Amino acid sequence: MALEYDQSNFIGIDLTDATFPQTRPANAHFQVGNVLTQLPFESDTFDLVQIRLMTASLDSDDWPSALREVIRVTKPGGWIQSLEVDLQYENDGSGIIKAMHDVCTGRGQNPRIAIEMANLLREAGTKIIQTDARFANTGEDSTLANRYVSVCRHSLQSLIPLLAPHLKIDPDHDPDETIDNMVQSLIDCQTCWYYVANLAQKQIPC
Repeated sequence: MALEYDQSNFIGIDLTDATFPQTRPANAHFQVGNVLTQLPFESDTFDLVQIRLMTASLDSDDWPSALREVIRVTKPGGWIQSLEVDLQYENDGSGIIKAMHDVCTGRGQNPRIAIEMANLLREAGTKIIQTDARFANTGEDSTLANRYVSVCRHSLQSLIPLLAPHLKIDPDHDPDETIDNMVQSLIDCQTCWYYVANLAQKQIPC
């Protein structure tokens, strides 16, 4: 986005700088911060704030305070975007999404927070402009499916320690082969991954 919108400035936030890219556009910046304590910005700073893919990072009870903090740093009349995975597993012959669902539940997280985000944003005082639910079928012969399979492969590398007990994975087995087998299972079962995006607007005080 920084390349596409080169007249805008972008700031990414994470708990650690370990994942910050070393090479970046001049208008892309990164800072360490925590949405559960206080982001390192004044109130009413940003035109647009996006919170995404935090389903496995925030406890169920943390979401209201996290959204309040996101809204705090957004300018009145500014925009809040959310994007979360909905870990429903009705179409999950691979068992991988069910395992992720169970891991989240066991950690006090809501694996289906995505379908509640619009209400949470509304309760936090924003106006919901649009809600969009979509899915990616990893078994399709399409550009989207191929890209998503690549995303799954990357994600599974860090998730194996958490998923192994639920999927009965041998911890001593070759990790690369394990990931290959998991990815192939997603493709063969045509596993669908569901996402919900919301666009909300911060109210302008009367």
